[in-house]
Amino acid sequence: MQVRQCVPADVEAVTALYDKVTLHLEQTVNYPRWEYGVYPSASTVETAVDAGVQYLCEDGGAVVGAFILNDDPQGAYGRGEWKTCLQPGKFLVIHTLAVDPDRAGQGIGRFMVRACVEYAAARGLGAIRRTRCRITFRPGGCTKRWASPSPGKRTWSGGSTGSRGSRCTN
Repeated sequence: MQVRQCVPADVEAVTALYDKVTLHLEQTVNYPRWEYGVYPSASTVETAVDAGVQYLCEDGGAVVGAFILNDDPQGAYGRGEWKTCLQPGKFLVIHTLAVDPDRAGQGIGRFMVRACVEYAAARGLGAIRRTRCRITFRPGGCTKRWASPSPGKRTWSGGSTGSRGSRCTN
């Protein structure tokens, strides 16, 4: 399994994933209030890909998850009461995190969030924020290396689970 930044050729597959997830949510519990064909949509994905902030998770060549990762605290993210007060640019926000409903419960969401933590820690940022979920880490970053950046590439792949004492808290 790997997480990587999307390219224009990925728009169709990522849009199909979001459509599948949205239809599933509309039939079950639609906690993010996504609306099929409205949000997230092909336009959402295209805009995020163009901005370089759309990511996907693939397993065996299949897109099994997706998310947007940026530093834009739009909406409630900017007004939230966070345990750690950080200035804009000192944290990243995960938007539209989705996992293929057929692959639910297999650790894909956790794998994607850990990739985001590693990405932020490698850049010296203080937190990853997500609605009803906050991940912060101490100076020096989170030492659990579930997803390690590959040098010179825009891809992360699984790493070790070793810890040297730092903790990620959520």
